[in-house]
Amino acid sequence: MLKEINHKIIKSFIENKLIIKSNSLNNIFKLFSGSLVSQSLSIIAAPILSRLYGPAVFGIIALYVSGIALIDTFSTFRYELAIVVPKKEIDAINLAKLCFLITTIFTFFLIIFIFTSRSYIENFFYNDVYPIIYFVPISIFLNAINKPLKYLAIRNKDFGNL
Repeated sequence: MLKEINHKIIKSFIENKLIIKSNSLNNIFKLFSGSLVSQSLSIIAAPILSRLYGPAVFGIIALYVSGIALIDTFSTFRYELAIVVPKKEIDAINLAKLCFLITTIFTFFLIIFIFTSRSYIENFFYNDVYPIIYFVPISIFLNAINKPLKYLAIRNKDFGNL
């Protein structure tokens, strides 16, 4: 009896194409599939990378990624979260432009900080870590430019590009 009920429910979904008609489920599937693919690539690449590089390199990368994550929270002053709120499209675009401006200024000051405090950074970190410090502003800039673009895509319900 339970199998018949389940079979009828599944059959009605397929016949009515409720799953395909629903925009929400379709958008959720797009977001889910993107996350699934990216996580799968990380899992597949992990054994290969662990054979190529030692634990010290993974420690340096973990330090780099955690530093980027910490600094990145300040790169746009979180104005990208407000992009989905305005009723007018021009206001959302202006907020995105503000985020780009803040990001550019923030990155500029970050570059100045890194170059002026070189000796302090060298003493604070190991010599192995210092060369990758120069990649921090680039990573912050690219990450911070991506955030308003993601929120504009969410605002326009363009989940396929996320």
